Amino acid sequence: MTAQALVGLLWRVFLAGPWRLLDLLLPKRGDWWAFPVHFIKVSHFAENPRALFEAVKDDPLLRKIVFARTADLLDEDLGGCNVVVVPLSSLRGLWLLARCKVVICDQSVSMNYSLRWGDRSYAVPPLRFAPRVVVNLWHGIPIKKLYGVWGDAMRRANLKSHMRREFPKYAGIVASSPIDSYAMCSIFSPLDYRRIWVTGVPKLDFLVRAENALPRPMQTQITRLRDVVGGRRVVSYLPTFRQVGNFQGVGYYEFTEADVAALRALLRRHDAVIGVRMHYFGRHHQRNGQPVPSLRDYIDGDRILDFSHDVVSEMAAVVRLSDVVVSDYSSAFVEAMLLHKPMVCFAYDRASYEHEQEGLLYDIDAVVPGPVVGDAAGLLEALDAALAGRGAVDAQHYERCRRFFLSHTDDGSGARVAACIGNVLQGRTCDA
Repeated sequence: MTAQALVGLLWRVFLAGPWRLLDLLLPKRGDWWAFPVHFIKVSHFAENPRALFEAVKDDPLLRKIVFARTADLLDEDLGGCNVVVVPLSSLRGLWLLARCKVVICDQSVSMNYSLRWGDRSYAVPPLRFAPRVVVNLWHGIPIKKLYGVWGDAMRRANLKSHMRREFPKYAGIVASSPIDSYAMCSIFSPLDYRRIWVTGVPKLDFLVRAENALPRPMQTQITRLRDVVGGRRVVSYLPTFRQVGNFQGVGYYEFTEADVAALRALLRRHDAVIGVRMHYFGRHHQRNGQPVPSLRDYIDGDRILDFSHDVVSEMAAVVRLSDVVVSDYSSAFVEAMLLHKPMVCFAYDRASYEHEQEGLLYDIDAVVPGPVVGDAAGLLEALDAALAGRGAVDAQHYERCRRFFLSHTDDGSGARVAACIGNVLQGRTCDA
């Protein structure tokens, strides 16, 4: 038996039952709020959970408990008052989690608060929802289909039963606009629509907040990116997740040597760089047993830069510094809209994505205020126009797209979510 298997056995035999009983018997405290770190990039306390934390960290009436997965965060000064950082997979961590009435997640409780050992082994503490206020901040503003609106093949491949059981138990899920609230209600069906809170998405606060008011780690990341960029213009390449391995032929765009040479020449001509930030689940697809190269394989530290999650944890830092945003079906477009950034939709696998993979919630031509291209030649042409100032989209169309997704354009979404949680704790509705 491996060490990982032994740890899992010990949890199931000796700890899972007592913890379930502990969670059942211990009273929950409404002034104790649980915050998770990223469930994959385990050293990152970032994006929506961090943005909500920033909104309440100085409230002396709340105890903010951050459940860490690595030692890095234990040493970080998060600021605020009544802040506790504790290892999730510790007896103290499990005790504190059992006392928290407010539980925040941005994927699902089963993902954000799972106990892990080794590369693949995990267990989910059987957290009771009934006495708690569990709020899912999600981690984007979906353009693509998810969960409840997936086709049958996608649901069979990706939607775990324990996740679906969570959906109707959430006290709230945040949305960025009325249109987004309808999408989120369908995605998280059978959740009651009255539990969709149109507060805005907390992490967007980091896009419009003054730089000197941002969390210190984010300020450091922005400074580091500026140093690497060296005053040049920035194109950000931000592709969304692909179902590599689940569906045949699915993968990231295969740039040829000639494509990359032409891209580098274009960037030199405009004194620009391109930063590559693949999805954190982004894997190479394979052909004949060999990985197929994507743009990240051409990172050279000169014109093609590494903007990955390991380099910069906050997408907001990347979008703030971008002059042009290139993506496909990612909510990065919506973040770019908030700052009126030029954008290019690189929809090279559009037909496959719409009909065989996740699918799209909206007509991409209608909701992305920028050119939609399908190959490297089209991408280079669109980038050349955008960097030369020739790619401007009709201002009214851009504003329609922006209003479609964004009801709030200030930096108060985190505060609005906190106010909703306070209302629910007092037996009232959110009233965002």
